[in-house]
Amino acid sequence: MIAWLLITLESTPLRQWFIYGTRTIVVALTLAITGGNLREIWRIRRFRLHRARFYAIRVWGCSAGLLLIFLLVECIVVDTLGVLTLLVLSDVTLY
Repeated sequence: MIAWLLITLESTPLRQWFIYGTRTIVVALTLAITGGNLREIWRIRRFRLHRARFYAIRVWGCSAGLLLIFLLVECIVVDTLGVLTLLVLSDVTLY
């Protein structure tokens, strides 16, 4: 079993290793950004109205409602770009 694995690893070209690494980095960055945004959304929603407004203005410089919308849109955009990047790296066409 180990010999089969070593033969497979040796026969994998460098370009394929680069693609595997790029995929891993894209997934990790997408998860980190989305996780951070969702944590921030959860933090704002956990605060009550007055504290959320104070926190959003003090830390982000905008109202809590606009901040929630911005963070949600950023999550959607980052996830979409991550999926499209993975599709390009996988040589998958959308048609």
